[in-house]
Amino acid sequence: MHGESGSDIQCHPNRLAEFYRNADVQPETNKVLRHFEFMEFSKDNNLLLGTSDLTGRFWYGMVWFFKNPAVAPSIEDSNNAVGICCDTVSCGKFINDGSKFIIGEDTGALKVFSILDDDTGFGIKQAASLHHQEGAIRSIAISPDGKKFISASEDKSLALFEFDTEQLKHIYNGEIFDDCQHNLKENKYPAHTCAINCVQYHPEDANVFASCAIDGDTVLWDLRKDKPALEVSQERGDPPTTLCFDIADHSRIIVGRTSGLVNIMDVRSPNIPLLTKQVFNKPLRKLAPISISSPEAQTSRYSDSRHADFVRDVAWHPATKELYSCAWDKKILQHTVGGGAPLVNGFHGRRDVSEAGDTERE
Repeated sequence: MHGESGSDIQCHPNRLAEFYRNADVQPETNKVLRHFEFMEFSKDNNLLLGTSDLTGRFWYGMVWFFKNPAVAPSIEDSNNAVGICCDTVSCGKFINDGSKFIIGEDTGALKVFSILDDDTGFGIKQAASLHHQEGAIRSIAISPDGKKFISASEDKSLALFEFDTEQLKHIYNGEIFDDCQHNLKENKYPAHTCAINCVQYHPEDANVFASCAIDGDTVLWDLRKDKPALEVSQERGDPPTTLCFDIADHSRIIVGRTSGLVNIMDVRSPNIPLLTKQVFNKPLRKLAPISISSPEAQTSRYSDSRHADFVRDVAWHPATKELYSCAWDKKILQHTVGGGAPLVNGFHGRRDVSEAGDTERE
């Protein structure tokens, strides 16, 4: 058996489990890891890139901050890129002005980091660590007013936090909870009955958000109510994997499913899709926020298969309005998608980035 340094380590076959439990694995911190998991642009056009890799039996992660996204994922210029080691990550978000960011780890931890760039140097410093969920964090959503955020976990729970106090304010998990004012209440309504895949805030209302899970439910929530406000759709045979709000009409929610199907739902007419379109035959990983004028007129306009491995995330550049994608092939690709309002999908089971547009605008 070979160690990280290349030297031979003698270990009895029946003692392998014990060896891995006690092994002191030191991940490399001076390189971008092989699997790109998520990407996020700040308002100032900076880039946050989450990466992961496998060392022996150990998955670990690194998050990189790039001042200039155009050079990513290159880290040769130490004045442009800085990274920090963490557990395996699948989601991360910039906070407000972009001087901080938050990540969700597979351990169930949420960690807040500050970006330091002054006379003392250029780096990343951990500012807070929150531990209120037991399963891997799969999605984070920040409220439109920037005061709150919600995390979605594989332990079937949704947790609401305030940035100012960095305290848990509410958790939907069907158990007794403390509202951080020493008031114990019984939350009778669990978020979902299976692992939660995605949570997204309403673009304008800081009290409203939506979530979807492996149980097949897409649910609309209102923080002013103890129970879900509305079941948007229920499809046990084809669970939702991701969702986003329509930027033009906030009453519409776009849902991506395990089969590669896309539904455009209207919360005013739940469980009746405005559009059902088979985009691919593999699970959708991510939907980028879009604006749709005529759901019934959506047709495919753009497709790109340059990625050589699973596409994990897609994001719009705030300045150029161009689409970027990252994948497990250790690449970040730029896509020029002209005209109309695009519907963009990243796929876990495919190597494609696809765009659908309104035919009336073509």
